[in-house]
Amino acid sequence: MQWIYEEGFCDEATRDKDWIAFGSLFFGDPQAIAEYERLKLIVENFTTSKTKAELLQGALERVLLIAPITTIAEVVHSDQLAARGYWQTLEHPELGQAFRYPGPFAKFSATPLSYRRRPPTVGEHNREIYAGELGFTEPQLVELQSKGVI
Repeated sequence: MQWIYEEGFCDEATRDKDWIAFGSLFFGDPQAIAEYERLKLIVENFTTSKTKAELLQGALERVLLIAPITTIAEVVHSDQLAARGYWQTLEHPELGQAFRYPGPFAKFSATPLSYRRRPPTVGEHNREIYAGELGFTEPQLVELQSKGVI
């Protein structure tokens, strides 16, 4: 609320209200809902006056828990993910193509994560799952394949 106040979107009384304890008022104060709606509008007006980048930068400077909601395109073109080598190109010889996949979720210097193989293609492990784990017989597998089930 200090940042919102600094930017001129609320008054001192709103800035100084104990918003942490505010939730408990919903059970005893009939004005709490109206005050909550007023607060939502203040926050909305403030956040819509900034870009995602400005909100993130301000949050980092003020040590606030704010994170942008990104589009798929923003994730794919993220400078941060590119800098850490997150995207990996994996070959699919059966398709004659290579595709870009997400890499390990974290980078550890002492024990780096690595993938042993590419993700399976659709149906690649049908036989071992249906016959091995589920106990289907060969004739049952042939029938399911002929009907396009697997």
